[in-house]
Formats: sequence, C-alpha cells, structure tokens
Amino acid sequence: MLRERSFPAEMGNSWPRSGRGANRMQPQPTTRSFLRRFHTLLENTAHLLGVELEVWAEGDRPVATHRPPARCLDCSRRDPGLWAGCQEERKSRARRAIDLDETSEWTCPNGLTLAIQPIRNLEPASGALLSVEEPAIEGGSAPTLLAPEDESERRIDDEVYGALSVESETTAWPTEAELGALLDAAKNGAQLPEPELPSVSPTTRSARRRAFLADLTRLLSDQMYLFQECAHVNGELTSRYDELNMLYTISGKLASHEDMRCSLRQLCSQTRETLNADLAFLFIKDRRLSEVLPREGLELSSIGGGRQWNRLLQALATAMTDTGPTEFIGAPSQLLPQFADDEIACQMVATRVTVKEGESGVLAVLRFGSSASFRISDLKLLGSVGQQVAMAVSNCELYEDLQNFLMATVKSLVNAIEAKDRYTSGHSERVNLISMLIGKAMGLSGDELETLRWASILHDVGKIGMPECILNKPSHLSPEEQAIMREHPDRGYHVLAPIRQLSTPAVSVRAHHERWDGNGYPLGLSGRDIPRIARIIAVADTFDAITTTRPYRTARSFDYAVRQILRVRGAQLDPEVVDVFLTLIPFLEEHHVMIHAAAESVREGTAA
Repeated sequence: MLRERSFPAEMGNSWPRSGRGANRMQPQPTTRSFLRRFHTLLENTAHLLGVELEVWAEGDRPVATHRPPARCLDCSRRDPGLWAGCQEERKSRARRAIDLDETSEWTCPNGLTLAIQPIRNLEPASGALLSVEEPAIEGGSAPTLLAPEDESERRIDDEVYGALSVESETTAWPTEAELGALLDAAKNGAQLPEPELPSVSPTTRSARRRAFLADLTRLLSDQMYLFQECAHVNGELTSRYDELNMLYTISGKLASHEDMRCSLRQLCSQTRETLNADLAFLFIKDRRLSEVLPREGLELSSIGGGRQWNRLLQALATAMTDTGPTEFIGAPSQLLPQFADDEIACQMVATRVTVKEGESGVLAVLRFGSSASFRISDLKLLGSVGQQVAMAVSNCELYEDLQNFLMATVKSLVNAIEAKDRYTSGHSERVNLISMLIGKAMGLSGDELETLRWASILHDVGKIGMPECILNKPSHLSPEEQAIMREHPDRGYHVLAPIRQLSTPAVSVRAHHERWDGNGYPLGLSGRDIPRIARIIAVADTFDAITTTRPYRTARSFDYAVRQILRVRGAQLDPEVVDVFLTLIPFLEEHHVMIHAAAESVREGTAA
C-alpha cells in the first residue's frame, strides 16, 4: 500500500474575499493554496518518476508526502531511532533551503539519495520540495521502488522511465502516412509494435530525474508568483472599486447642503472603513469644525498608556495647515518629532484640505498596533476625499451666505410691514424664536425646521396692504374691519406661493389662524388637518400677542398668558403643541428680556 499525507479536506481557498476590511489585505499564496493547486501534479510525478516527494514548510513535519519508498517504510518500522534522525535531517535541510534559498543533496545510511529544492513565493515563508530515490545500479534495469502487482505493470513502468530518458535529438516521430497505417492496423485488431527505447544508464536516468524535479520546482515557484500577482491585482481592483464607490456615494451626499456636519461625519467614517484604519480626523481652521471618529469599540485612552490624543491631533492640525506639508504618509513621529518616544506602533496618512485662501484644514486617518504602512494609492484616495470635503464646505458657505441674504431681505420686508404698527414691532422675530424652540423640543426634522423658520418669520406678511387705521385702531374692530383683518393669512399665501422656495412655508402661513376645533379661518380646517407648522406658529403667536402691548390693551403677565393658553387648549390650540410649549415657560421667563432684545437688534440690524 502507498502511504500519503494529503492536504485536509477543510483546506479551502486562502485568498481573502472581497468586502469591507478584507479588501485592504494583500493576498499571499500559502501552503494550503499551493497543495490545493498542485497536489495531484505532485502525486502523479512521484508515481511516474518512482520517487518519494515531500513538501516542507515551517514546522516539524512535512505538510504532504507522496509515494514513500519501501526502504523508508521498512526503516521506520525496524529502526525508529534512525528514522527519527532522518526526519530531523530532512527538517534541518528544509529550513536551510527555505532560509538560504539553496538546493542540497545527501545520502541516507540506507543508500537512498535525498535532494531538496526551495519553493519560492509562499507566505508566511517559502517552502521546499524533497525527493527521495533508490540508488542507481549500473548495468541494471530501472529500479522498482515498490514491487508491482504483476509483470504488465513492471513493463509499463520500464517504458515510462525509458520514455522520460529519451534524448530529444534521437526521437523519431512517425510520419503522417506511418501514423495512419498504425491506426488502420489497430482498428483491424493487429498487434501494435513494441516501441524501441534507447538504452540509458541508471546513473544518467537518476541525474535527469533530479534535473526534471529541479525544473518542476522552478515551474511551481513561477506559478505561485503568477498566482500571487493575479490575486494581488484582483485585490487592487476590489480596492479601487470600493474607493470609487465611496467617492460616488460621498459626492452625492455632499452635493446637498442638508446637515453638512452630519454628512462630513459620515464621510470620515466611511473613509476610515475603506482604508481599514482605526481613527479618522477632520479639522477645518476658522470654522470651528473638528471631528474625531474612532472605529467602534476603540478606546483612545487605552492606547499607548493614555497618550494625550488631543495634543497629538492639535499638533497635526497645526503642522498640516497653511505652511506645513500638503500631504504626509508614515509614522506621526516623522512629522511631529515631539511624539518620537511613543511606545505604540502607529501609521498615519494625511492631506491638507484647502477651502479657500487663508482657510485650510487637515483630513487624516490613523492605524494603531500595526506595522502595515499606508500606500501611495491610499494617499491619493485621501487627497480626492479632501477635495470633496473642501468643495462641500465651500458650497455650504455659499448656501449659508445666500440663505442669510434671503433672510435679511425677508426681514426687511417684515420690518417694512411692522413699521406701520409701532405696537407690533419685533413681533415676527419673537414668534420666529419661540416657534423654533417649540419645533426643536418636538423633534422636528431638518426640513420641517427650515419650513418653520420661514413660515414663522413671514406669518404676517399678508398685512402688507392692510390700512393703518385698522392696524393701529385703539378699540375693538367692527365686523367689517375684522373681515378685512382676517384676509391677511390668505393674502400672505398668495404673496409667497409663486416663489418656489417659499411655496411650502406659504401653506402654513395661510393656516396659522385655523383653530383645533375647526372654527378658525380662512379655510375652517380642524385637528390634524391643520399643518403642524401652522399649529406651532399659532401657539407662539398667541403667547407673544398676550405678553406684548397692543393698541387696544397693555401687555399681560406670563401667568396670565399661561392661563389663557390652557383655557383654549384643545379648542383653539393643538393640545400636544401646548404641552410642549409649557415646558419652555421657565426658559422663556428667564430669558424674556434677552428674547425681546434679540428681536429688536435683528430688526434694527436689518433696517441698517
């Protein structure tokens, strides 16, 4: 029986699968992948050449053995001590071949010839191929290492060995006519002639066998190199795909002005994951924008004996902005000599983010506890991300400038309206402040808060054409005057609706005098049919109207306003909004003077 040590069935492909985290690994051929690819080739070679083939790697035993000679099997049974010494010699020679990349040959006490060849391009270390053959006998036939089962098997072995030893220049291939005649004869049942094989000495045959094994080993090494290169290219393509996908994703997110700080945090987090790093850091000078995003589960205080990370990041921000290098890759100590004594291994890649002249920052990712350096491709990717960040911040700044300009224009319009009524001066700004407090307390989304912002500041824009005699009348209005006054929500809607950016707030401007019980105006809406933004403005408008002086009465106290709001809760005003508003009363009482002063300063600043 032949004894083999085959690779285990559970040995699978050793290459990392594509995906987040794995895509940054360098694929390397391993002993398992080598055996998976070449196990059958080695097995067939051992049988054809009549030698034992062993594959050695780092370890005390070979990882695969094919066709051990009869003498080795007999030695292992009869003299275990000699066999153990032979194994140690094989291990020693294998390690020497791996470490020094050299071939060697020796003869064991039983007369067997052992030769070892290094196999390159395996990780974590190279391997070695060991061949064991019976001694060559001059004048004899080809050696039979194990007795064949019958004479026909012996003849086949002799023919194969002889065929392997035929010199290329002595080989006479049959002509096409001769080959056709042989095939016709075979079809008719004729006996094919026995091939005439040249006589080759066992010594020559053995030398050629070892030369063949040396060529085979070099071929295997080249194949593993090509395999490694293909896997490396595959890993690079996967990485490039992930990076392009990330850039595509973040460009879509950063194209929107909505919640820029949140988008930048997501960007930093995604960049950290794509580069298989532990921490991402973003700092923009003069914008009070600083984000430190460690991976989940990472405690910075536990790294490097409580290193002062704030001091490190501040030093990095200072070194990379304005006058420092525009990009950096390596250990932080190379850029910041004051951190040269840190005990922990740390690699960093960073790039400057230039928003505009005189305003710059830094984007960096760090990897801890690993000697694996970042690559130039990582630096280029980070540079592309930095450009996206700079563009997003610039766009956000332009959007904010446009928003501020539009708001200033709107407030000028509101002030022009309120200038007709000295009693309601600052009313729109105060309603805007109180409405925004209620909206944030209710957890409104960013879009809803933006709508509330515009609707609350413009809720009385419909009074633009209202006669001053009605606005400033010191007594109660007549039914006809009340009818004119009740037109202002609808007028406000028709003023704002044609403006696309204000069409959504216009709906709430129209409904801010609707009542919860359905007795309001101008549409008679009730309950939740009234837009929530309008219901919030109604509470803020009611509160400010009670607590400020009007032509027909003086300002009332906070307690009185609270009692009146509770009295109409569920009839005029939305109960949910009222309940949230009541939680803000202590804050409004404490900052009542500041709210009035802020509204007045905004109004005066806009007028100026």
